[in-house]
Amino acid sequence: MTLFDVLRRQRRVVYLAVALLSVAGAWASFRLPSAIYPELLFPRIKIVAQGSTLGARQVVFSVTRPLEEAVSVVPGVTRVQSQSIRGASEVAITFTPRTDMAYALQLVRARVSQIQGMLPPDLEIEIERLTPSLFPIISYNLEGGDPATLYDIARYEIKPLISRVPGVGRVDVQGTDVREIERRWASRTPTWPTRSGGPSPCKRSVAWRRTTAST
Repeated sequence: MTLFDVLRRQRRVVYLAVALLSVAGAWASFRLPSAIYPELLFPRIKIVAQGSTLGARQVVFSVTRPLEEAVSVVPGVTRVQSQSIRGASEVAITFTPRTDMAYALQLVRARVSQIQGMLPPDLEIEIERLTPSLFPIISYNLEGGDPATLYDIARYEIKPLISRVPGVGRVDVQGTDVREIERRWASRTPTWPTRSGGPSPCKRSVAWRRTTAST
């Protein structure tokens, strides 16, 4: 006698079991919590440091490298990844799957607090566990051509268009060169009186030079 034969003889029991499971599934569908960003537990912590006026290379040595060295000694860390742009740095810390992330978050914040005096002033640091609702953002990259021209396009053409999209909270432009104007006052050394008469006038020239800040 096969299993199929047993189920065919006990059809009422099978029908009853299917009906009970269907009712239980329908009841559970109304009781289960729901959210746009479900709370998933990722063994990762994000550190975002921004607010500095340093270039990307200076950010690596002044902000990113000290943060990496500080958090790499936290128990349970398996990988430390970072990304540095002009004026900001992002460090991602990956832990082992069975790590207590609430306790790990406290340890990471304590380590960052110990070295905060070594970091540039006016630096805003955010330390959070990685969740689907932490970074609800979309990023676009512009490549090719002069970096300052790309910044002008992103700042004055693309940013206003994206800002008018319903649901957009903030639009930032980062990671490129910003046009600047540098004004220099150059004075020449005055000459002494000549034999023919009075002294030569002291000349002062104003030089304007349009420059582009280098990253």
